[in-house]
Amino acid sequence: MTHMYTKSKINEICNLMDARWKTEEKIVQYRGLLTIFGRERKKEINEANKVRRQQAMKLKELRKDNLYFRQCLADSTYGNKQRIRNALQSNRKIQLCYQRLWPARVSEFFEHANNKKRKELDLLKYTKAKRMALFTSLKLEKAELQDRLDVGFENVKTRRAKQVITNRIEMFVVRQNAAAQVYKLYKNMLNLLHNDGHYFDAILVVLYSVCDEQCRCVLQAAELGQLASEDLNDIKEEYKWLEREVKVNMKERKREVMHIKKAAEELLLKCRLLTRAEAYSYAYNTSGLGSIFGSSSVIDRQTDDLEKIMNKIQEATLAPSYFDIFPRMLEQLHQEETLIKQMQKMRECKNRVTRMKIHSENLLDSLVQAVSSSSLAFQKKEEKLKYKMEEETDRLNREKVAIEDYVEMLANLKIGLQELYVTLQRLKEIPLAETVESVSDEVDEIALEEMTPEQIEETFPPVVEPNFKKLVSNISDKLAFYTIYAYETLDDMTLSEARVAHQTDMVYDRSSTLPIHEYDVPLLDEHEAEDAGVMTRAQLKEKSKQIVEEHRRILKMSELGP
Repeated sequence: MTHMYTKSKINEICNLMDARWKTEEKIVQYRGLLTIFGRERKKEINEANKVRRQQAMKLKELRKDNLYFRQCLADSTYGNKQRIRNALQSNRKIQLCYQRLWPARVSEFFEHANNKKRKELDLLKYTKAKRMALFTSLKLEKAELQDRLDVGFENVKTRRAKQVITNRIEMFVVRQNAAAQVYKLYKNMLNLLHNDGHYFDAILVVLYSVCDEQCRCVLQAAELGQLASEDLNDIKEEYKWLEREVKVNMKERKREVMHIKKAAEELLLKCRLLTRAEAYSYAYNTSGLGSIFGSSSVIDRQTDDLEKIMNKIQEATLAPSYFDIFPRMLEQLHQEETLIKQMQKMRECKNRVTRMKIHSENLLDSLVQAVSSSSLAFQKKEEKLKYKMEEETDRLNREKVAIEDYVEMLANLKIGLQELYVTLQRLKEIPLAETVESVSDEVDEIALEEMTPEQIEETFPPVVEPNFKKLVSNISDKLAFYTIYAYETLDDMTLSEARVAHQTDMVYDRSSTLPIHEYDVPLLDEHEAEDAGVMTRAQLKEKSKQIVEEHRRILKMSELGP
């Protein structure tokens, strides 16, 4: 740092006011002092240059570190574009499409594409299931046509009559399987819609958060711009004030320097005319040299004022010396231009962020409307599907109950017909008189009181007909035969023998009744007695139980499918 030496300080250092000093010696002393001051100034300038170079090197290193840490922060926040380009080198199309985007945006695009392909896969699965159902129906139709070709046109009616119940049961099973598939499909669709609802909710939450962050950024940018403009105005005002002060002080300094030069020239001219003996008198004479140096108080005062002004400027600019004030002023001007440019950039960023905000708000409104409309449509479809599923379930339950009732009715009907067939089995080809005579002969051989159930079964063995249609035809023939002989007149002896045979049939214990009370079968209600040729109640129940279990097993196997 340079030192501003005044006349009083020079006199204190060199004691130039001593009368023993001559003018030439004073001039030589002044020159020596100026040389020393110049040498010190050069040393200080060299040291300042060294410090400036060191500070410049440190500043350069700090700038490099700042750039490096900013790059690290950007990579951790937004990702590295070069890394995403290297990762996408295997697929040229994807690299050309996404190489200029940030990794976060690329990840969002990939997630969106993955979700889209997943939806397409679900649609393909749904189409596949639909076509499989169509293929199953076509396969059943083909099997039916093949059966028709195999059997031929002559036996179609007979085969169809035998397979009516089986075909209906198969149709019920197919419908049940179709309903199960439809239920499963609708359940998957509802799950997909539920997941899509969560996905759209997540998108809305992200949009809200991004909007909040953008608003915060806009507010912070506005605050920073306001603070920067206020600081810039303060710096401008301070700079203008310092500029005015410096200009005034420079003018004063220039005038004083000119005045000092004139006084020095006059003094030199006068010193050349004086003798050496008059040096002492000139040093203390008020009319001579003393009058010239009499104005030194004004110069000292102005110099002190100038030093105060320069010290204020030095403190304001934080300069290490007076020579660094002007570069600091230039640097402040450069910083002012830089701040103006940054303020313009921030205004552009603010406008861009405002436009993005408006666009995002419009996009958010459109998304909310689309999601609300789609969710309402999905809810309506879901309600319709639930209503259809409930109707289908009720219909299946009603059909199951009807099938069970129909099977029970058929079993009861078959049991009753079997009993009627066994009762009328002996009336097909034998006249009524012969039947009565044979029964009376057997009754004469074995007393009614001494007969046991085993003997009765041996005497009247039961006849079981497994074929249902043959059983019906046999019963119809026997009833026709019975009605023919019913109108014949019998004598008293034949009637008495018939009563004995009827009492023989009534011997057996009727421990149980047939489960046909729910159906109106007049033929069974008219016949009250039991024949010895009829199977016992336990046997009939066991037989009917086996038939029902077999039928239920067939139903379960058809429900399970192939």
